Amino acid sequence: MTSSDCPVCRSGNSRILFRMGAEEAGKQLVPAHPERAHLISAQIRALWESDRCAFYKCRDCGYGFARPYTAGNGEIYSTLYYESFSYTEDKWEHRFALELIQSLLLNETATLLEAGAGNGSFLERVASTLLPPGQIYSTELSDPGAKEIRRKGYHCLNKRLPELPAEKLPRFDVVCMFQVLEHMDDLDPVFQSLFQLGKPSSHLIIAVPNGYLRTFYDRVGVHLDLPPVHVGRFSRKTFEVLGKKHGWKIEGVYTESQSYAFKLKKFLSDRYVRVPLMRRTDQSSSKLVRYFFRYSCLLILAVRFLPVLFFLLLPGTGSSMMVHYRKKNPPV
Repeated sequence: MTSSDCPVCRSGNSRILFRMGAEEAGKQLVPAHPERAHLISAQIRALWESDRCAFYKCRDCGYGFARPYTAGNGEIYSTLYYESFSYTEDKWEHRFALELIQSLLLNETATLLEAGAGNGSFLERVASTLLPPGQIYSTELSDPGAKEIRRKGYHCLNKRLPELPAEKLPRFDVVCMFQVLEHMDDLDPVFQSLFQLGKPSSHLIIAVPNGYLRTFYDRVGVHLDLPPVHVGRFSRKTFEVLGKKHGWKIEGVYTESQSYAFKLKKFLSDRYVRVPLMRRTDQSSSKLVRYFFRYSCLLILAVRFLPVLFFLLLPGTGSSMMVHYRKKNPPV
């Protein structure tokens, strides 16, 4: 496989969306902590065995992927999340998936698996409305997260999906993954495991960042999929190819619904924290200095990214997308 070959469909028909150096990746990952950016940059450089990476998009299946196609390791995530951090409790994908699962009319003995369950907030929603805790399983690679999930009374394995002891687990009616797949560089083994873990006609629900939105951002120089933290980007076509390859049929694809005001505020706020002088002026003792710089900067950003302001008016530009699969045929 050459550097431009797609990891999903194996096509060599790809184009480069952007290039990025290890130093820039470190700065973008921790914009508010420049003192840690140098350390993360060194760790990224060692992981890549290079100072540069490129992010491609496959013209055939729409998959976006980094080269080197190597996911972040424990060392990088430990530096990135060096302090205790909390998971967002109220997520669109959790609310939407819960409504979707409720519509499936599962029987009393149904089982559910969430891969990459964070601190178990979605599991609690499922347990409060759908299934008893004993029928809910999860995986979580972070030790604090896995410990918290077990404390809440749910099964939790501190393993990657391809490492799960399938022979010791039940077959699941529903498997969920929320904002996890874009971090993975082993899609074929992951989907093979998902097929093996699911019952016949089981359901697979996956949420990822909206690839359509992020590809547009690339055009204006805003790169939100930062390798090696995000090494993949998905579209409906990508999920169609993955489903056909691994025995899943798409039942529906959905995009997060967000107000224009929310999308605009989210974009400008994210750009603002990356302005070099932001940290210094926000700590100024003068309220006038803080407010003048903040709103002047936001105005400049709005002018600089005027195409984004119009693009966010379009439908399908919410932050996340979700695919609902149904298990159908043996993998091809």
